Amino acid sequence: MHDLFTAILDYLDGTPNVHLDVPVGTPVKADPAIAQIGLLEVDKVNQGAVRSNPPGDLVHMDLHLSELNRAPDATTQMHTLSQEIVGALDNVKGWLQQVRTDAKKLFHMTPEQLAQPAARDVLDDLVTHVTYANIGQLDPITNTVKLGVLQAHYDVLKLATFDITKNVPKQL
Repeated sequence: MHDLFTAILDYLDGTPNVHLDVPVGTPVKADPAIAQIGLLEVDKVNQGAVRSNPPGDLVHMDLHLSELNRAPDATTQMHTLSQEIVGALDNVKGWLQQVRTDAKKLFHMTPEQLAQPAARDVLDDLVTHVTYANIGQLDPITNTVKLGVLQAHYDVLKLATFDITKNVPKQL
């Protein structure tokens, strides 16, 4: 099970930063090509400072969406979609931070501790937050869904479309 928790942390932190959560020298259990850049920004001081340690993917996407919102020729629909995606990514960041916390706890448990009910509670919490990050979470108070990766994915696909027109923007 430790290999699974290591892989989760490899993907969340990225291989340049996973040493913050697991002992240095712990073998990478995730796909090394994919885990080069983490999903989360875990080392705010050094991450993004050098080319070999870029910011997390979610922060990077947020940067591009912010730039899209500043584009003078972006349509109202593009602004709406990008703001929805930013909201979904903010939700996902929060849920994945909890997944990271749970994975760190589980990684540092001994096999005997992992067999205890307390470990099952942490594992259940990890699975719950991974599920929320993927599909979103129903807010029972407002009866609305806090969006996750799935909806952000569909919204990004909508952003990739454009209308062809004879009207050329005044500024390019």
